[in-house]
Amino acid sequence: MGRFFILLSCILFNFNVSGQTSQENLVGTYSDYFELPRESGYLHTNKTTYITGENIWLKSYVFNRKTSKPFVKTTNLHIALHNEEGNVIKRALILSKNGYGQGNIQVDSSLASGNYFLSATTNWMRNFKEDDSFVRPITIVNKVRKTPIFQNDEYELMVFPEGGNLVADVESTVGVKLTDSNGYGVPFINGEVLNEDGLKIMDFKSNRFGIGSFPITPELSEYSIRTTLVDGTTIKAKLPAIHRNGVVLKVLNNYEDSKIKISAAVHNVFADGMEKYSILVHKNGTSKLIPLVKDENDAIKILEIEKNELLPGINIITLFNESYEPLAERMVFNEMQGKKDPEINIGVLERSNDSILISLNIENDYGIKQNLSVSVLPNVSLANKSPLNIKSEFYLKPFIRGFIESPSYYFENVDRQKHYDLDLLLLTQGWSRYEWRNIFNGAPEKKFEIENGLKLIGRINEEKMEKYNSVFIEASDYHDSRVITLEDTNFTVDGFFIDTNDSVEVKLLDKKGKAKAPYLFTALRSDFSLSKLSEEYLRYRFEDHDVPDLNFDLKDKIIVLDEVQVSDERLDNVSSVIRDGPININLEIAQMYPLVTDLIRRRSFNVIQSMGDLRIINRRSVSLNGGSTPLIFLDGTRMPLNGQALDFLSTLRTAEIEQIEINPYPDVMQGIRGANGTIRIWTRKDFLLGDGYVPFVKRAFVQNNYAFTAPKEYYSPKYDYGFELFSYLGAIHWEPELVLEGDSSVKFKIPDSGLNNIDFYIEGMGNDGSLISEIKTINLTKNSLN
Repeated sequence: MGRFFILLSCILFNFNVSGQTSQENLVGTYSDYFELPRESGYLHTNKTTYITGENIWLKSYVFNRKTSKPFVKTTNLHIALHNEEGNVIKRALILSKNGYGQGNIQVDSSLASGNYFLSATTNWMRNFKEDDSFVRPITIVNKVRKTPIFQNDEYELMVFPEGGNLVADVESTVGVKLTDSNGYGVPFINGEVLNEDGLKIMDFKSNRFGIGSFPITPELSEYSIRTTLVDGTTIKAKLPAIHRNGVVLKVLNNYEDSKIKISAAVHNVFADGMEKYSILVHKNGTSKLIPLVKDENDAIKILEIEKNELLPGINIITLFNESYEPLAERMVFNEMQGKKDPEINIGVLERSNDSILISLNIENDYGIKQNLSVSVLPNVSLANKSPLNIKSEFYLKPFIRGFIESPSYYFENVDRQKHYDLDLLLLTQGWSRYEWRNIFNGAPEKKFEIENGLKLIGRINEEKMEKYNSVFIEASDYHDSRVITLEDTNFTVDGFFIDTNDSVEVKLLDKKGKAKAPYLFTALRSDFSLSKLSEEYLRYRFEDHDVPDLNFDLKDKIIVLDEVQVSDERLDNVSSVIRDGPININLEIAQMYPLVTDLIRRRSFNVIQSMGDLRIINRRSVSLNGGSTPLIFLDGTRMPLNGQALDFLSTLRTAEIEQIEINPYPDVMQGIRGANGTIRIWTRKDFLLGDGYVPFVKRAFVQNNYAFTAPKEYYSPKYDYGFELFSYLGAIHWEPELVLEGDSSVKFKIPDSGLNNIDFYIEGMGNDGSLISEIKTINLTKNSLN
């Protein structure tokens, strides 16, 4: 960190503790709040608009904000697809190795044309008040929809004095932001500052996001601003009240300057000669406390800090008084000092038959190992209008409150204008996302552990179990074989790794070490449960693609449905064996209803399966608790109410249970939790045999209903390359993992689609935490890089 030494501090709000607090006491409080490492996740997808029959191909990156390097401890990255209301409709589990992972989600016919959100989160993130989930908006189309016209009938004109205060006779900078009813910026062609008589004092303008600023040295009076849109509409707002006494924080961060300048102008606050002020420059628990010095006129001198003494990226500047109360705050962005982003070169080595050989080179003098993902799309594609990238997610989002419009803009081809626009954004943000109230009230408690694998629970359904004392679990691609000592018929294995392609066998071992394939029930568990997205993420404004009237059916596509709502297609007559009260399972019932879920459907419940996620919904439910899932008990133990915990039911055979009680009505003994009914299942300890009945097959393998998504080699539907649909919304290729070390290159092949201009969307993270986000274009007619 160079000369930027660690001096931890904190600020005490006057409503938390009265009286003076020493700096030493505050040091520990601030340090503790950031002691637990915080992680950010990011999903690079091959595009953001999909057609039914395609796959959402993704690469995951997990970043440790405390060390600014890949977060290597987390292995379980929980992925969810949410509908436009934020509800989970699909999910997957990605295995993150050393901060990187990959997978895919199929866009099957169960997904209607519309807008969706893709999220990624971890169990560890649940420890913090600040939500660090990653959310990406995506669109699915299977028919043409007209581009909506967004009405901006309602506007909000907001005023943000720098640091939060306007003080009489003290020069200030005032930020202005005009938004529509959805929170999106509305650019205005002119802004005016008016005095209390309505006379114009000065003009100002906005950038593309409706953000502008102006300087003012106010008097004890009233001021207002007026903005004019391109259609002549005017919107007005008043400036905040002008204070007679106070402190104004000002920060100057010019693009070319090697220093930032900080001043805290005061008015009538040094009358008793006792007031002292200091500046804390801080980020992620690292901070530097700088006393402010007065000149001979009792004015605070301008403080200049070399940018190479600041931390890279966001720096938060907070002004304190001598009681360590926060008075004002401002964020600035410090362009990365020292190492420059590695330069990426891409070109064509060979074009033959139906493929093109591509070379990708990184010019890197530091010997850093870079792990990249690359999406290849037609140059005219409308399918990858992403508002964010890996840099905006790791460098900006963790510090900003609420919604940011087009955050990736600030990190693409950075120049003076984008530096200025980012500074305007930070000016209008004011206080950072980390509230000093929370910092002082105590460090986050570690209630949720970092997940490393899943929990495997099993139950042996064998006679004469006294003969056996252990189970043998065979080796897999992820771990060696192991032997588990049995205390009873149940066993548990923590840190278990299995993917959706794995088939891990389990055998019983008798006291002599002889193995036997058992009758076995297994399920995979995680303490994590996905939930609905918060309103903050649902503010994204989707804009439909203005494409010609095209047929959205892919040529010769084969779609495997990962999500289906299972419906019972049997005869309408319901057997008399399905009745109220407990059902004792016999041969007739086991043959008529092979799976337990078949029985459940006959008693007022819908059973929905999705990518290993099983949901049971009460069709009669009018519960006040907002849900519709019944309580489910297995051998007297209540199961967690999430799809992952219930996935074992999707393969549980009726012949394997002894009794089931299905109650679709409220269970008063369970209180409000039983409002959606109860299902009680008791498993069988013997075998269900009889004339003409074949006993169920010995299930001696771990059920992988909710396992890690097995990495697959990229494949795409059979596009018709000459069809306009491909050019607008199709995909050429996806490379999820290209690893380069130092100044090196890699080669890969892409299909030859016949298009001359191709875009390469490249994102990645080095083992030193460096980030890459670039778009490169190749013109095949020139065989060169544009």
